[in-house]
Amino acid sequence: MAALTEAAEKKWLDNYDWVICLNPDVIVRDHSFLLNAMENDVDASALLINCRLWSSSISSPKILTGFFAIKPEVLPPDAFLNPTGRDAEDAFTNDIFDSILKNNTHRYIPDADSKNTACCAGALKHMKDTPITHFYLPASKICPVPISDHPGASFFNRLNWQGLPFNAKDAAKTLGFNQQIWDEEKVWPMVFGKHWNDTTEGERDALQTLGYFEKGWEAKGNIIRDDENSNEENKGKETTDEVNSQEVSWQNLWFGENTRKEDEPHEEPNEVDIIVTYCHAGDFESSIDHFENIFPEQIESVHLQIMSKCNQENVLDEHLKERLIGLPRWQFSIHPLENKGGCDLSVAHYIVDFLRQHPNPDNASNRVAIFLKDGPRTPKNFHVPGSHYRSLEEMFSIASSGRFVCGSKIHSQISAYHDIKALSTFMMNTYKRYNSEKTSSGENFTRGYKNLGDFVEKSMTWSWPNETFVEVCYGGTFAFHVSNLYNNDFLLKDLSRVIDILEAGRDLSIVEHFMERLWAALISKPLNKAEKIAMLKPPKSISKNIVTPGQLFLDLDRFHWQGLPSHAKDAAKTVGFNQQIWDEGKVWPEVFRKHWKDMTEDERDALTTLGYFEEGDLIER
Repeated sequence: MAALTEAAEKKWLDNYDWVICLNPDVIVRDHSFLLNAMENDVDASALLINCRLWSSSISSPKILTGFFAIKPEVLPPDAFLNPTGRDAEDAFTNDIFDSILKNNTHRYIPDADSKNTACCAGALKHMKDTPITHFYLPASKICPVPISDHPGASFFNRLNWQGLPFNAKDAAKTLGFNQQIWDEEKVWPMVFGKHWNDTTEGERDALQTLGYFEKGWEAKGNIIRDDENSNEENKGKETTDEVNSQEVSWQNLWFGENTRKEDEPHEEPNEVDIIVTYCHAGDFESSIDHFENIFPEQIESVHLQIMSKCNQENVLDEHLKERLIGLPRWQFSIHPLENKGGCDLSVAHYIVDFLRQHPNPDNASNRVAIFLKDGPRTPKNFHVPGSHYRSLEEMFSIASSGRFVCGSKIHSQISAYHDIKALSTFMMNTYKRYNSEKTSSGENFTRGYKNLGDFVEKSMTWSWPNETFVEVCYGGTFAFHVSNLYNNDFLLKDLSRVIDILEAGRDLSIVEHFMERLWAALISKPLNKAEKIAMLKPPKSISKNIVTPGQLFLDLDRFHWQGLPSHAKDAAKTVGFNQQIWDEGKVWPEVFRKHWKDMTEDERDALTTLGYFEEGDLIER
């Protein structure tokens, strides 16, 4: 939708009879219907693919944005300028509903729809049976168009050995792969240690079949050997990254739970700071006894820091003095703050104060910082789809190992990591807090920023740690070992500036939402080479949701049963899948014929885990 919005703003669509949108990963194999409709159907104003034709129980359309043709003259002047919807397809459908869909001037492209819930052209159809398709559908059913910048990005790397089409498997055998080598990915055939010009003609043909080409091969190097360790003195040696690449679990990494031995503190932490953003609720106190029970004996001091935002300091002071009687390890302090900036202002104040008191990491205490809100940690009070509150025990345990850990624990196909380029486009022009009638908007809310990337560029000296993926933590609760605060040389300066921005103005601002998406990237250690390789392994897509742009999510439809993550396999079993039904994709369990309200709670939970959500009374993916 960002491309359509820019085109509408700059009036690029004007003065054209037809405009065609074609994503780079879409193949048009038969254009006869398109040309005929454009030339001869005078009433047609749009040629579309409906993502919901797979189910007879769904009447409302959802139009694919990967390919469409449209007459700009029928669109209203504000089309695409203010997209609304849970994703690009919803937003596009909403924008053309009154002018096209409601007037029945659209034409659905025959046989280009999906056979399952995937919103992409020709899903689960053979190439000969669909005029338009996406290249990344199951390779055994279509002819893919592999695109690769380097060997780690081959299309076929997403498939296990049994799922490879015959030509790809033959090519892999030519290069030295067998099932064990391919599926385990612990070692690579010797051809991956050669320069392109040193490979034989047969090897080059096989490599190109698998999606490897000379330009990407020589420009980016390859997985098994790069410039810094290809010389004679390093032969036979393993670099740290190479050793770690065998230890990195992409599943732990995917969900933000991977730990690295080199990050572990020399000693176990002996202090804990618990920072609570406080206004009215007192439910955080239930965590005090819980923490007291889970903190090991080596924790000598627990400092409860209340970031008080609603002038309750006097009441809090008396109450906590009484509440902490009999807990000798515990102490507390109250920090009055303006009722602005949400919990992000509390986080910024804590970090700035800590770094000012401990400018030298060698003198910083060995402690863990845990950030909580004052509300109850219950499902009713949790509003991050596809996740639930992580246990306090797990937060403390992972943070003690030296890692940043989010207080939201993912139980669906979404990832803790986001594509940086897409994440940078995040923006909201209006916002209403949960359970609040007040809406914030206008210049006081946006503060003149175009999007998250614009904020990072204009207001921070920090820059993204890499060009690929960063972790994002939603929900305002997380924990980390304080040694992480010294990863970023600009943290003190940048967060001092953020405090000024959050405290400016009369009300909340978009900067709160920017910071929510930045805390993990600012505090956690960047991905190393081995972790970047691990992130390439699972079949995935990038969210187009306007609230979570760039969030990675597993394409579970592209997993064979044996390769499914354990939580996804359990969910699939709950709704009636087994290995045969899942792998063949010919029939669907009975639950997919139900309306959402008619399902059991277990069925709804399992479907959410698999990436299906309620939209009104229908299943929506």
